Amino acid sequence: MYVTGMYNGKIHKIKDKLNTGIGEKNVVTTCSVSPNPFSEFATITFGNKNNSLHSLQIYSILGVKVNEFNNIGGNKIQIDGAQLGKGIYFYSLSNEANLLLSGKLIVN
Repeated sequence: MYVTGMYNGKIHKIKDKLNTGIGEKNVVTTCSVSPNPFSEFATITFGNKNNSLHSLQIYSILGVKVNEFNNIGGNKIQIDGAQLGKGIYFYSLSNEANLLLSGKLIVN
């Protein structure tokens, strides 16, 4: 996944290895964001049958990391729209070794 954008007059690019799921353990196969778009709270729910720990990073449309959640156990996390502000954001969910999935959040 590439996220690019301008910030303070400079081009920023974030590159993450995309997980193929072939021969890899703890692969997340399902994910949903509800509601999306949202204004107050959204819940990201994902498959986690091995109950492994995950991290979630949220990036602005410019590719700047604006929030991060570490050591997520279970299979969901709640995002507070008031902490982000109105706009379009991208998230990436990963375990200890790999980027598992990514998607878009819209805060209105």
